[in-house]
Amino acid sequence: MAEGLKLLVDTPDLPLNRRLPLVRGEQWLGYLAVVFVGYTLGFFPLYSSLGVTGVSLLATIPIVLVAQRYGNLLAVGTALSLFLLDTLLYHQVGLDGLDVVLRESGPAHVVMIVLAYFLGSMHERSVLLRRELQQRRQAEVALQQR
Repeated sequence: MAEGLKLLVDTPDLPLNRRLPLVRGEQWLGYLAVVFVGYTLGFFPLYSSLGVTGVSLLATIPIVLVAQRYGNLLAVGTALSLFLLDTLLYHQVGLDGLDVVLRESGPAHVVMIVLAYFLGSMHERSVLLRRELQQRRQAEVALQQR
């Protein structure tokens, strides 16, 4: 397993989709676009009915979706991007976006970054464990055929 994690870090010459376990081609960009558009569309109705707290809870959904599919690098990037997106969206509803994000939902954003890293790491470890299990099964089959 340590070799798998080393592969993720020590191979800068490989493209991103080869270093990260499940980042396939360029489809992650489309997936992130859909997640952010969905978040933006859900922001305004939830803000009008639930306020800042409800919208802060909504931000966990895109982070969990990205973490479970692409790992911690893109999940943490998503969490940081949501911080900036929230600032812009709060500004659109007439509030001082940065002030609202830092004062009212700042702790929630810090927790979301930690959550993104944790869930993404769990995903990456599960992918590496599945790969190792597959390699062991292949080795076992090869030994049985001898």
